[in-house]
Order: sequence, then structure tokens, then C-alpha cells
Amino acid sequence: MSINESKIIVCPHCQHEQTIQIWQSLNVSLDKDAKKDLFEGKINLMECQKCHQKTLVPVPLLYHDPARKYAVQYYPTSIIRNEQFLSQFKIDGTYAGDQDIQLEAPDYMRRLHIVFNMNELVTYIVFREVLADYHLTGKVMLN
Repeated sequence: MSINESKIIVCPHCQHEQTIQIWQSLNVSLDKDAKKDLFEGKINLMECQKCHQKTLVPVPLLYHDPARKYAVQYYPTSIIRNEQFLSQFKIDGTYAGDQDIQLEAPDYMRRLHIVFNMNELVTYIVFREVLADYHLTGKVMLN
């Protein structure tokens, strides 16, 4: 399932308030247009209607591809030193959350790849797509 909602965001440059679409979860099987927007740098990006500055809204984003069976979680770098955030993970970087919830999730959702940069998120997605194509066809696809 994809999760997005309209939120009022304040421009950090001029304090103008406006409503933008904020994505928390993107399921590529359900939202192919959103994947295109992610690759074009438009997901969770505020372009101020007043001063025209562009600002990434720093919210966590889960990207999952059920067909290829992988998921990648983006977190803003500002969260890295947050104790509540860190307590969610084991020392090896795996999620230490509620076991009942983990048992209900598909295996690939329990092995999230964590990134702290939107470019890294896109790069990892490209890597997984190229890797899947390579293993299906035996060669590297050029597109």
C-alpha cells in the first residue's frame, strides 16, 4: 500500500505556507507515476509558490517493490543521533520492532535496506532493478 497525504508546509526561506503532497510509503506496483516522480526528484519536494525555492521535506519514505521483493527505507540524516530512532534497530542495523508485526510482513519487508539520502534511495532502486534484470536475462540491460 502507498501512503500519502496533503500537508501544510512552511517554506524555510520565506515562511510562506502551502499545501503539498507528502509521501510516507510508495508501492511501485500501485503507483508507477509516483516512481517516475521519485526518479525526477519530485517526491516530498516543496517548490514555494511565493519565493520559488525548492526544499526537500525531510520525512521518512518507504519504497517497496512487491514484484521484485525488496524494500528500501529513507530516513533524513537529522534522525541518526536520535535515541528513540536508534532504539528501533539491533546493533547489526536490522529492525528490532514488534515480533508479531514482523511475522505478518513478507520476508523482504523484514529486511529493509536503510538509506539517509534521497539520491542513495534512487541509486539503490536502480541497482536492484539492474540486478533483477541481470538474473532474469543473464545480461545487463541498457535502459
